[in-house]
Amino acid sequence: MKQKKIVQVILIIGLSTTAFATLLARQHRSPPELSIYQATPLTAWALILLAFLAFVTVSLIATRPKQSLAAAGIVMLTALIILLPWIRGYRYLGQHDSLTHLGWTISTLNGTASPLDTFYPALHHYAALTSQVLGLSASHTLLLLLLLLAICFILGMIIIPRQYYSEEKTILIVFIACSLAPLLTVKLPVLQPNPTTSALLFLPFPIYTALKLTEKTDRGTILAIITFLSLLFYHPQQAMVFLPFATVCILARDKSDKLSLILVFGILFATWMSMQTWFLKSIQRVFVAMFSLSPAGDMSAAADQGANISVIILRVLAPRVLIGLFGAIMVAVSIVALRTYQTRRHHRHAILLSIGGVVGTLFVTLYVVAGHSMQYFRYSGHVLVYGTILAAMGIGWLASNQSTLTKHITRNRLLIVGMIILLVSAPTIHRSPYTAKPTGDIPQSQLEGYETSFTYREDNVKMAELYSPAFRYRDGLYGRQESRDGLGMVRAENVTYGPDSLYNPVPSQFANGSLCQSQTQLGYVAVTASDKNRIRELGGGKYTHQELDYLNSTNQVYSNGNYWLYRVCTTKNQAFK
Repeated sequence: MKQKKIVQVILIIGLSTTAFATLLARQHRSPPELSIYQATPLTAWALILLAFLAFVTVSLIATRPKQSLAAAGIVMLTALIILLPWIRGYRYLGQHDSLTHLGWTISTLNGTASPLDTFYPALHHYAALTSQVLGLSASHTLLLLLLLLAICFILGMIIIPRQYYSEEKTILIVFIACSLAPLLTVKLPVLQPNPTTSALLFLPFPIYTALKLTEKTDRGTILAIITFLSLLFYHPQQAMVFLPFATVCILARDKSDKLSLILVFGILFATWMSMQTWFLKSIQRVFVAMFSLSPAGDMSAAADQGANISVIILRVLAPRVLIGLFGAIMVAVSIVALRTYQTRRHHRHAILLSIGGVVGTLFVTLYVVAGHSMQYFRYSGHVLVYGTILAAMGIGWLASNQSTLTKHITRNRLLIVGMIILLVSAPTIHRSPYTAKPTGDIPQSQLEGYETSFTYREDNVKMAELYSPAFRYRDGLYGRQESRDGLGMVRAENVTYGPDSLYNPVPSQFANGSLCQSQTQLGYVAVTASDKNRIRELGGGKYTHQELDYLNSTNQVYSNGNYWLYRVCTTKNQAFK
């Protein structure tokens, strides 16, 4: 009876702190924010951490009805973190790729884009369908889809271990709370609406169906093909890394249809890739880069913007260290089981999952050697998905064998380990590890500033920017297809860009007067409040206060408080009306 009251008190603490954290997260909004996680009050994060601890405790010491409430509380906290842009009143999140994907969604809603027009049709079409069903704007729908995909991710992480350790539900709840809910660290530092995030959150389901192919039944074959095709439409590169794992699973299949299944997967992949010439060119560039560029290229560029690469890597890996130990235990036990001919299904699957992780690591290494830092962080997330599943299996194995393995492994000790993992993850929530890559707050006034610039600028004058790519805003305002087809500003014609200057076409440290001597042939230079916040908080990178002072001495033709447009390298000074 006493324990029952304690559980009720802890549950009340968890639910009330969740409510208070939500209220606090809405406070102190001053757009634009450099990082949504740093801008959210520290008190809110403390309450979120306290709520996690409360729900984890209940999941271990309570009976099943209370455990279900604790699981629901964990889902609520996950939703709170993912929906922070909604809670804090963001118009949209993500200044680069995410804006273009918003544009594709708008084009899909307008009926001007077909699935073959884009490399990643799944995200845009799901968002368009959800927008029509719920009556939400395209921007809010994309933010909502992140939550739905995150829930799918958590469900996938539960389904896979549950088929081996069905009685260890509470242990898996602890695992979900401690390793996944704190910002879903397979996609640090921020969950933005883009195909990479979508594919990584969806990946557990193709993995699950691929593992099912190793069984004697045929029930999962069609489902495996469908989930692979879905992953292909979410992100072909992630499907490319997944394909070797699926092939190994098919080869481990105890049936005679191995070759035909491999051909089906291969034909699906090859058919879609044959329609995507950009994909083939991007792969070609990687191999060319391996033999022609220094692998330090992107790292040096990141360091120039104020990023400490070693700190970035350490912060990304820190929350995974203890979780990785559970995965390593599972792989080691499975290898021993193979050697002693005591192989069970979960041991075979653990070996297959480790092979998938090795394949992903090879892709990471490939992009490291080629010097494409943004790409190898993308594939690191793919590897972490396999590692996360292995860790869940390891926790389940330890819990199910605690009576025979050792008397010292108890639920209380597992609870302590879970708390440590959660505490290690907590700083990752509040302080984004990529301090040189802000989360991308886009206030309405910033959109209005770009819209005014696109409307009133002279057609024959080019437009450049510091950190916020103008063509991305064009996509997000009017639709990707409409923008590309020439609503006053075609990216390849009127916006300065190139392989080395797609995001930062204005030369660095131009306050010395070299701006007009550069090859960019600038006319308009757009500066957002987000740019100024970035320079203010990360001063000393590509641009400094001196560059802002220099622009203020040129011809300012428009301003609305969160957006400024300057006319540079020209004698004409005509303000927008």
